[in-house]
Amino acid sequence: MDSLTQLVTGAAVGEAILGKKTGNKAIYIGAAAGTLSDLDVIPGMFMETPDRLLFHRGFSHSVVFVILATVFFTWVFSAYFKKFNVSKRESLWYFGLIFISAIMIDVFTTYGTQLFWPLKYRIELSNIFVVDPLFTLPMLITVGWLMFRAKKSPIRKRLSSAGLILSGLYLVFTLGNKAIITHTFSAALEKQKIKYERMITGSAPFNQLL
Repeated sequence: MDSLTQLVTGAAVGEAILGKKTGNKAIYIGAAAGTLSDLDVIPGMFMETPDRLLFHRGFSHSVVFVILATVFFTWVFSAYFKKFNVSKRESLWYFGLIFISAIMIDVFTTYGTQLFWPLKYRIELSNIFVVDPLFTLPMLITVGWLMFRAKKSPIRKRLSSAGLILSGLYLVFTLGNKAIITHTFSAALEKQKIKYERMITGSAPFNQLL
């Protein structure tokens, strides 16, 4: 997904886990952590195009990266989070879910990720375009709103949950769209007795509602 979506997703997940204890700090750290995996574009700038395409969404979007990054950042922030009575277990959940969310939303887009790196096979569902405001806006609006509320305010939890649920439901909606379209085209080809070996369907920009 685009950088804004990665940032907002990390912020929303971070708020949902530690917002009650750390307030907006959970949002800021979560936003930064959510964009970490996409920093692989920086070394990619110094590579030839084929190598750059293979490198992007490789190790930094894998289960191995999630495990290593979660353990590392839990250790780095252990002393800081201790001031907010955040346990190591809570910290592991915090960073783990943020990093998992960051790579999983890329699995839903075209091009996919090397989720099981070092295996070169990419997993892609292609049900949502890489930039989709209808997925991003619910989290962006609710996170922006709750930042102006006290960290123990009940509305923070409700807003955080609402943003994640709305974006999650939209993601399910896009999966349904893809299933219907794939079935429709497959049935049409079969009816016309057109044989094919492989068929790929994917989302174009801003066409989910269409």
